[in-house]
Amino acid sequence: SIKFSIIDPINGKVFLSGLIDHMDDALLTLKKSSQEETISLKTNNFSSTLKKALNIIKEDTLSTQLLAVGHRVVHGGEFFSQPTLVNPEVIDQIKQCRSLAPLHNPVNLLGIQILQEEFPELPQIASFDTAFHHTIPDTAFLYPVPRSWYHTYHVRKYGFHGMSHQYVSHQAIQRFNLGGNHGILSIHLGNGCSLCAIQNGCSVDTTMGMTPLDGLMMGTRSGSIDPGIFPYLLKA
Repeated sequence: SIKFSIIDPINGKVFLSGLIDHMDDALLTLKKSSQEETISLKTNNFSSTLKKALNIIKEDTLSTQLLAVGHRVVHGGEFFSQPTLVNPEVIDQIKQCRSLAPLHNPVNLLGIQILQEEFPELPQIASFDTAFHHTIPDTAFLYPVPRSWYHTYHVRKYGFHGMSHQYVSHQAIQRFNLGGNHGILSIHLGNGCSLCAIQNGCSVDTTMGMTPLDGLMMGTRSGSIDPGIFPYLLKA
């Protein structure tokens, strides 16, 4: 699926939002004010679907007022700890993370490239789901495996849902007027689920690991299970 919104950068008001679902026969649901419209795009791949949706968005006068384009990118590896202005080096680093998120990063990158073609004059900013967890100490992000696995193959806990946990924790800090020394347990529940321990605004541990498969049970992911189950079943 593809989700997008046109948002006022000052007050956060959503002017237009959309959801594209069913990539084998793409449907675009557009919401503007109180009106909702569903459009059949008659496409069956990510690239043509996004381009066709952008052509529809460009028909709205709001598209002429855009200041920048933000992209959610699932995996930033150890490269990114904050939202980053997209340039050739950033694109290359996102490509280097493809093996860590083979289902997500290639599509995220394709979205960036298509938006660069459609809006070449606008700055493109990439926000990474792993970035918030860069403050996790090595005592929490290293697995109890040979250290060479980390240095050679980048095997470590990266954590995900970072933008969600960061937003939730910042809202809690503001609403409850928390002081400079506090701890928060953030819980992200949806089709994907994770917990994050946050100390003084910084992530210090999270349930997801090197991939989003670890931790809590989820809609289509088992979460943490005993690895001894698999050799047992092979012999059963």
